[in-house]
Amino acid sequence: ELLRAARSANVESRRTIASVIAETKANRAQAARLLMTMIGDPDGLVRHYAAHSLGTLGEMPEDSVRALTIALGDADARVRYISLFALKRFGAAAVSALPKIQKLEEDSEENIRKSAVEIGDELALIASVRKP
Repeated sequence: ELLRAARSANVESRRTIASVIAETKANRAQAARLLMTMIGDPDGLVRHYAAHSLGTLGEMPEDSVRALTIALGDADARVRYISLFALKRFGAAAVSALPKIQKLEEDSEENIRKSAVEIGDELALIASVRKP
């Protein structure tokens, strides 16, 4: 049922699925995989909700971080912004996203620049602590 709704031509159905799937009793790994595909949806709000829900789920860190890192380059500022915070929730698993996060320190949107600095600094600290 969720998969069908996520692939629906009805954008409102896709937005709803992307925004609530993290709170459902759906298989968490399946939900994460579905959200990773929804990050590529043509609708900006679907991508925004998918990135937020992916961070909320916290499942499949390596694949989720990869999808969210790609989303940092989204044309929609809302998607870039929420993807930063979703990545932050993955903590040490998101250190690989640091180069893309640091590029956002020069984003056209002030809130994204500020958040990129803050989150980038937090992840850089985690990376420095993890080095042998």
